[in-house]
Amino acid sequence: MSAPALTLQPDPIVVDLVSDGPSWWEEVGALAPFAVLLAAVLATLTAFATLRQRAAADRAALDQKRRADDRAEWWRRTQWAIDAATSLDPVRQEAGVEALLQLSYSELSTEEDRLILDAIWGGNPTADPEGAGAGLPDGGTGESGRTSGRRGRMTDRAPVRTPPPAPGTDRRPADTSRVTAAKARLRVALDQQLGRPTPQSVKDAARGRR
Repeated sequence: MSAPALTLQPDPIVVDLVSDGPSWWEEVGALAPFAVLLAAVLATLTAFATLRQRAAADRAALDQKRRADDRAEWWRRTQWAIDAATSLDPVRQEAGVEALLQLSYSELSTEEDRLILDAIWGGNPTADPEGAGAGLPDGGTGESGRTSGRRGRMTDRAPVRTPPPAPGTDRRPADTSRVTAAKARLRVALDQQLGRPTPQSVKDAARGRR
């Protein structure tokens, strides 16, 4: 009877798995939160820039509307001042001339506005501060029944009946020197703004000199 043969077990094979690092999808997955955060920051910056542009556009539109309203008000006051300055009422005339003087210095007035104002003002016979009848009604005589001759002699003419003044009309005597000085100051201002020379007689009248 034969003895049983011994069977030897083979030695186990050890396999070492060497990893090359995380895969690319693992890296992308790890960066996903940062990508979301970056997208949120970019979206916030874009929205903020859009809001700033919209706010700037709204402010520009509001400023443009405000300036247009101010210009309309400036022209309304200018029209009133022109009507008053060309009136035969010396008190109203002086107020209108002084108003035109202030309006000509306004930042709302342009050079074109001053040229228009100068053309309107200079084309009116009551606007000449050098004229003998500056600020006087009835062609410079200051009287309704007499007129000056060629050499200054007063000649009689038919008296002119003037209608009674309307209620509330200012009955103060005409201060022609103040009206003349106001006209001269306006002309000096327009000449300075338009770069024109001013006659010395007008400068003297603006200072109240004769």
